[in-house]
Amino acid sequence: MTQKEKMLSGQPYNAADLQLVFERLRCSIILSKYNKKVSYEWCMKNRLLKKILNTKGKFYIRPPFYCDYGKNIYCCH
Repeated sequence: MTQKEKMLSGQPYNAADLQLVFERLRCSIILSKYNKKVSYEWCMKNRLLKKILNTKGKFYIRPPFYCDYGKNIYCCH
């Protein structure tokens, strides 16, 4: 069982696992870009969030927004 599988199942896991470190870094880079966009760039902001969140449709999250992975976050409209 991978460390990610352990994490997702609620078991103790190693947060220093390279796959998890990479996923947190990827999310951090995307959110850094998101948080720097100005409010009228909502289309680009929406595309950035769709890369990390489980959602469809248009939505808005007021920056600054931070999370570790994002894939467990669902936005409903």
